[in-house]
Amino acid sequence: MGSVISVAWRVAIFPLLVYYTIPVFRYLFSGDWHTAGDFWPTYAGWYILLAFFMVFAVIRWTEVLKIGDDTPELSSYDGDLNPFFTKFDFLGEATPKNISIRYEPLMFFVIGFLLKFLGQNVGWLIMISSIFYSVGYYAAYRYSDSAIRALMDKVKRTRLKKAIYDSISKRKELVAPDGSPLMERKSEDDEPIIVR
Repeated sequence: MGSVISVAWRVAIFPLLVYYTIPVFRYLFSGDWHTAGDFWPTYAGWYILLAFFMVFAVIRWTEVLKIGDDTPELSSYDGDLNPFFTKFDFLGEATPKNISIRYEPLMFFVIGFLLKFLGQNVGWLIMISSIFYSVGYYAAYRYSDSAIRALMDKVKRTRLKKAIYDSISKRKELVAPDGSPLMERKSEDDEPIIVR
C-alpha cells in the first residue's frame, strides 16, 4: 500500500508542476505571464483517474489481506480475460496474445484520444501508456516464443544425438524425417533410424 501512496502523490503533484512551471519559464524568456487555461477544466480527468486508481488499489489491497500467506508472493497468473474482448476479430483472432497486444491497448488508446479531444490532458497519459502496454506484452510474448523455440531445438538436438549414437553403436542408417539419409552405412541390411 505504501508504493500506491508513493505513486499517487507523485501523480497528483505532476499537473501542478506542469501548470505552474511552464508559465514561469515563459515569463523568464519572453516576459509574458500567461497560463495555459483554467486548471480544473484541463486536469479534472487526471484527478478522477487518480481517484479510481486509489479506490481499486485499496480494493486489491484488502483482497490480498484476506488471502493471507496461503499463496506465494510472486505468481505467473495474468488474470482472467474479459469476455468483452473475445467478441472482436477485426485485428485477427481473439487469442490471449492478440487481446493483450492489440485489443486492450487499442481500447485504452481510443479512450485516451477521446479524453484529449475533450480537453483533458490525462488523455496523453492514457494513450502513451497503452502504447507501452502493447509493446511490453509484445516483447514478453516474443521472449517466451523464443524460449520455447530454444527448448524445442534442444529436444531435437537431443533426439538427433541419440539417433547418431544408435546409428554408430547399432550400425543403423541415420535418416532425416523427410527420408534423406544423414549418414551412409556400408551394409544394405541395416534398418534406418528416423529422427522426428
